[in-house]
Amino acid sequence: MRVGASGIGMALDDNLKNRQFDETIESDWEVSGMTYNILIVDDERIEREGIAFLIRKFGFPIRCREAENGERALEELDKEPCEIMFCDIKMPYMDGMELSAKAKALYPDLKIVFLTAYGEFSFAKQAIEIGALGYLLKPIIPEEFESMMKKVLEECRCDEAKKREAAAVAAMSLQARQYEKERLLFNLINGLRPSPSSSPQERNEFPVRMLLLSCRSSFFDREKEEWSGPLRDAVDTDYEDLVLNESQCLLFVDDRDGFDFAAVAPRIVQLFEDIFRQTVFMTCSNPIRSQEHYAAEFDKLEQALTYQSFSDRSLILTDGESAASDGEIVESCTQAIKAAFEADDVTKVRYHLDLLFGHLQTKRSYSQFYIKVMLFELVKTGMARLKEEGSSRQVADSIDAAGSLADIRDLLLNVVGDWERGLVSEPKYSTQIHHVKRLIEEHYGESIGLEWLASRVYLVPSYLSFLFRKETGTSLNKYITTYRMQKAERLVRETNMKIVEIARSVGYENLSYFCSLYRTHYGITPQKHREDVAT
Repeated sequence: MRVGASGIGMALDDNLKNRQFDETIESDWEVSGMTYNILIVDDERIEREGIAFLIRKFGFPIRCREAENGERALEELDKEPCEIMFCDIKMPYMDGMELSAKAKALYPDLKIVFLTAYGEFSFAKQAIEIGALGYLLKPIIPEEFESMMKKVLEECRCDEAKKREAAAVAAMSLQARQYEKERLLFNLINGLRPSPSSSPQERNEFPVRMLLLSCRSSFFDREKEEWSGPLRDAVDTDYEDLVLNESQCLLFVDDRDGFDFAAVAPRIVQLFEDIFRQTVFMTCSNPIRSQEHYAAEFDKLEQALTYQSFSDRSLILTDGESAASDGEIVESCTQAIKAAFEADDVTKVRYHLDLLFGHLQTKRSYSQFYIKVMLFELVKTGMARLKEEGSSRQVADSIDAAGSLADIRDLLLNVVGDWERGLVSEPKYSTQIHHVKRLIEEHYGESIGLEWLASRVYLVPSYLSFLFRKETGTSLNKYITTYRMQKAERLVRETNMKIVEIARSVGYENLSYFCSLYRTHYGITPQKHREDVAT
């Protein structure tokens, strides 16, 4: 039975009151959680209300809006686009065909169904040309309406699925590009250069400065969304980031316009201390304009981490200058040198002398008198270990005659050399480094780091870091990460353990962070690696 075109709203209730409605669509769409918007355009209010009535009766998950003519409909669409439009053909000011053509031009995905009392083929042909899904003849038969509505909703559902698929593909593509960037940066700091066919951006041919951030505790193994946005706001310059391990991150900052590290660094300190509740050490490389310089500059940054142990506060090291108290550094070094002389520990004397002179060479605030008095005390300590008979006056004269800081350093190193030759033996640290490696092998699945290991071998963290690099040629943090990745790679290849279980077994609670590290090291995700091995 058709419902009369001139009285659809009044006639529908009598027509449908005894009808059993199919609940399938309602339940399907309730489960999906989707709700769509429909714009009902008709110059007769009772016709608009009749369509809205049918939608409610059939339980379709649709929010209804209405417009009495084409001009008003375009205004409604401009305020809030809809997924569906039911449109009468014969209307004043602008007919349904003109309205639909304009609406489709603005919103190509709009699903249009025409309402008409005319069954002529010319209308059907025009509707097809515009891109309408179909049309319903007045008076409307409820079963035809239901069938058309199902068709429209299925089209909407297909559109949503396509959008989700396209978004997923785009996200995967973006993630793949990000992984490739991280792999490239990882190779650069390890002395591996990209192929000549790479793009200028991939080869990093524009000037770059590397900014190393190091926290005292684990921080960068958090979800990246937690810290990436605020950090970018603080830096306020384009950069790529590479998470090295749980406590360290390396930023590759665009230096084409001149990166002002001295201005940016305090903002980063404030961010880490006030928001993240972390102390942070920062140091920045020289401008890098050639690929072969990345590894050397990164090595300098890692060596600068030694200064992190001088203070419990956040530190900024720029161009050799540190935000740590000058007195802290000088006092720490001189006391350590004297203690090492007393312990007949040549390695430690040389280590702290390098730190001390490296600091003094970059400072302009110390007077020549202050430097010479301080170094005079160190030379006296060294000569006392040599049991030299020379007087303090002779030592003072030698230092006073030195024309530069380098000359005083040579004088001290000569004293150290003479002292070293006179020693029966000096402490050997290969046993301690071997112990550290064994601790890593036994505890790599736990939360371990420089300070934890240093406490187990009774060394100052910075000195352990120095000794480890001297003995192995690599940094301690890098050694730990590489060892964990090797263990993880073997588990991926040789076991059926879930990836999340592998991550935890090698010391990583955050799965996404583990997968990112794995791909940086091996150029492939652990799951893809397993699939490739299986095939």
